[in-house]
Amino acid sequence: MNEILVPHTRSRGIARFTNLSQEDVNIPSGTVVSTSSTPPIRFSTLNPVLLSAGEDEFVEVPIQAIRAGSEGNAPVDTIVVVEGQLNPVISVTNPKLISGGTDRRILGPSDLDREQLRNVAVGILKREAERNLRSQISSNDLFLADTLEITAILEERFAPAAGQAGDRLELRMQVQYSVQYIFHDDLMQLAQFSIAPPTDKGFIPSGRPQFQLKNKPVTDSSGVTKFELHVSRTLLKDIDELRVYSLVRGVEKDRVVALLDGKFSLRDDSQIQLVPDWWPWMPIVPFNIALEIK
Repeated sequence: MNEILVPHTRSRGIARFTNLSQEDVNIPSGTVVSTSSTPPIRFSTLNPVLLSAGEDEFVEVPIQAIRAGSEGNAPVDTIVVVEGQLNPVISVTNPKLISGGTDRRILGPSDLDREQLRNVAVGILKREAERNLRSQISSNDLFLADTLEITAILEERFAPAAGQAGDRLELRMQVQYSVQYIFHDDLMQLAQFSIAPPTDKGFIPSGRPQFQLKNKPVTDSSGVTKFELHVSRTLLKDIDELRVYSLVRGVEKDRVVALLDGKFSLRDDSQIQLVPDWWPWMPIVPFNIALEIK
């Protein structure tokens, strides 16, 4: 906590009203006048007066700043605006300095303290929002973390409020977030569209394509997300079962592996199992041969 300046007393002075018409003008207590600055310094009259008829007739009235503090002090001839219905028929100025507005120093949170606490709170809420939003989608879906953003601040309340004393600053905050994500099925469809069909004759695709995210998705200011996928697919040799039967029937077991590999360029050695296991030759009749291709 630091020492901060807070408004203490209100400034006071005299406003001079000049008649712009040929009629008497009643100026009620509480009539508001102000400077032409941005933002304006506003004052109100402290008692009602009657401004006599006739142009250039004037009357002086005590005024007080609506808000306390040194910001209510005004130099000579700077109060020039009459607010409300009396504006067309009277003018105003302050022939003397408006003074007496003061501030005092108290121990309390500064604007910087509130800003720092807010940044910490937003960071915590963002992490919590991301955790909750991730839990609502499938682990296979692509969560676009850089699209996580605040859509509404439902509550933001500091205690103590700005300008109030206190040795402890608290913030009650409720924020609504949104995020974009891509369904796993949509990514799979994208992968299928992006990979070319096999061009080598004698090969057929096996199963669905596999994909892997190669970089972190980046979403630009227009809302377009870019990322790279590495897509792969397994191709299997299209093997004619009848040809296998014709090649292996009646062949000695020890020659079958080399024979099949030479004809089909297999990735792994063929596995041969004979019943009984001591029999050295493959069956002659095809229906006695069970073939499994993986």
